[in-house]
Amino acid sequence: MIKLIFKLGLLTAAVFCFTGNANAQKDLYGKWTVFCPTEKTADNSVTICSFCPTELSPDNRSLTIKNLKVKITRKEIVILDSQNPVSIPYEWQSNSNTLVFSHQNTNYSMQLMYNTGSKTRILKSNACSLLLVK
Repeated sequence: MIKLIFKLGLLTAAVFCFTGNANAQKDLYGKWTVFCPTEKTADNSVTICSFCPTELSPDNRSLTIKNLKVKITRKEIVILDSQNPVSIPYEWQSNSNTLVFSHQNTNYSMQLMYNTGSKTRILKSNACSLLLVK
C-alpha cells in the first residue's frame, strides 16, 4: 500500500512539472506593466535593462526609469505606451522557458522565473531583469 501511494505521489509530481512547463508561455499571454529594477554593480553605479525607457533630467543630474505597458501574445510582444504600438516578434524556447527577441538593435534572451503569485512574473537574463505585473 505504501509503495502504491509513493508511486502515485511521484506520478502526480511528474504530471505537475510537465504541465507547468507546457503552460509557461501561455502564462505570459495578456496585458502587463513592466517594471525595470536597478541592480547595484559598484559603490557608485547601477545597471538597468536596456529594454527599459529612460529619461535624463534637463540638468543631467538624475535619470527616470519608465515603466512599460505591454501585451504578450503567442508570437509577439506589443509595447502599448506610444500612439503607435511597437510589435516585437519573439521565439519561445520551451526547454528553458526563455523568450528570445531583438529590440532596438539589442538581442535579449530572458528566462521566465516562476513565483507563487499569479499576477507577477520575472524575466531574467545575464544582463538584466524585468518584473511583469498584471
